[in-house]
Amino acid sequence: EKISKINTKKISMCTVANVGMKYKGHIYAFKAIRELKKYNFDIKYYLIGNGDNSYLLKKAKRLNILSDVEFVGSLSHQDVFKKLQHMDLYIQPSLQEGLPRALVEAMSLGLPAIGSNAGGIPELLDSNMIFEKKNTKELVKIIKSLDVEVLKNEAISNYNKSKLFTQKNLEKIRVPFYKDV
Repeated sequence: EKISKINTKKISMCTVANVGMKYKGHIYAFKAIRELKKYNFDIKYYLIGNGDNSYLLKKAKRLNILSDVEFVGSLSHQDVFKKLQHMDLYIQPSLQEGLPRALVEAMSLGLPAIGSNAGGIPELLDSNMIFEKKNTKELVKIIKSLDVEVLKNEAISNYNKSKLFTQKNLEKIRVPFYKDV
């Protein structure tokens, strides 16, 4: 229902990650926002997480997108979920990654998501929502291509895929692995 009402030119998106870690790739989301403004996109990017944001603050000012970025800071796990429920899109622009728990948690709320091809991100998201890490042009292209139907399909797909990562399902994999080791 929420997705049906989205204006795909006015998007609230977020990342949950330490803002002081450059390898989380926030800067590529920043560059994409700057580029998308040329196409009349109005994107508000929420960065949830602790860490020193001085580097990203300077970059946001330099790219003239400071008003489009909000450094939320560290939140309790419950408050992260509350914040995610108000987002239109989750983005994981990482340069290196394992299997990002924050992305899985966003998916579990049925949140459409975009991610780089770093680490385990491609295992989680549909290929049409993956961009090559550092490739701002690809990221911009994906965001420009989003429409309500794509977002609905991604929300459903993400929700269903997140079910694979419940405690019960993970134990089915871990326990035999630990026994073998």
